[in-house]
Amino acid sequence: MRLEALAVELSALRHWDFPLAALTAYGALRILEEEQGKEATLCFVEKPWGPVPVLCGLDRDSLLEALADHLSSLDRQGLKIHPDASRIKDLGGEYFRFLGEAVSQGDRHRAAFLQAYLAPNRRDMNRPIPTPFDTTKGRQAFFKTLDEAHQLAGQLGFPAGLRRVLFEEGVLIYPGEVIPSAPQLGWHGSQYREWADRARNPSEEKECQRVRVHPVAVLLAWEALPLYPMALGAGLEPRPIGFLAPQERGASPSLVLPLPRRPVGAGGLRALIAAGPVAIAAGRGWPRDVELWVSPMRGSKGAKGAYPTFMGAKPWDARTVSGA
Repeated sequence: MRLEALAVELSALRHWDFPLAALTAYGALRILEEEQGKEATLCFVEKPWGPVPVLCGLDRDSLLEALADHLSSLDRQGLKIHPDASRIKDLGGEYFRFLGEAVSQGDRHRAAFLQAYLAPNRRDMNRPIPTPFDTTKGRQAFFKTLDEAHQLAGQLGFPAGLRRVLFEEGVLIYPGEVIPSAPQLGWHGSQYREWADRARNPSEEKECQRVRVHPVAVLLAWEALPLYPMALGAGLEPRPIGFLAPQERGASPSLVLPLPRRPVGAGGLRALIAAGPVAIAAGRGWPRDVELWVSPMRGSKGAKGAYPTFMGAKPWDARTVSGA
């Protein structure tokens, strides 16, 4: 039976929730193929309201069971590289030791996430360059946020959370919903916090008055990070794969999201993620059956200003596409 014969539409992952909704679909694919050893592919089908992700290779029940088994099996060690690390930068001084251990032990999971989290800095080996996906600053801590998301998702129930995120309400928790405090990362435009732009300081709002990200969506999107590794570019300068470099000094990068119309596996998706920003920057042709969406980042990791947040994504201008 062809993989496409079993196709599950992730109907609650809607384009107005990009980039988080797309990353959630990416993470689900990577779990199934690279963590669970399933034969699975991903594509996006066009609906009247926009693109919707479809996972091929499993029926709905098998999909939910496989994802729930994986998420429930994660522990604190599965969410970070070292038990004493609370922030990504805590891994910097021991980067090469951690990498060597992962390689020698054949631990592909640990090696993939280490490469996704940060890249060594040739100017200062004790200050590695973290992934742009680390939107925490101040008292926030990336690994602590992931751990809290996992605990809350477990309390709510992984199967129920997966059904809600993938097929029912989507990636967000809406005002008025009685759900315990949900840890947040800036992977959805609703999480942008610059209280001077708003009627009141969000820190003074009750939790149930805010739009929050569902913890299961946080975990699935986190599973997509190995598709966006940190690499060394020209002059051994660290750069994130899958991001458009900022045009101005001090500006933030933009996240690129490929939406293949034909089913691809995790390897094919990884290749599209790496090639997409290059095609956009070069203004060159791009295959018509792979749409590229771009999510800009607002805010920064600096001490002042709003927390970094990936805002709503928009499709790359199709007029730049040749007849490829």
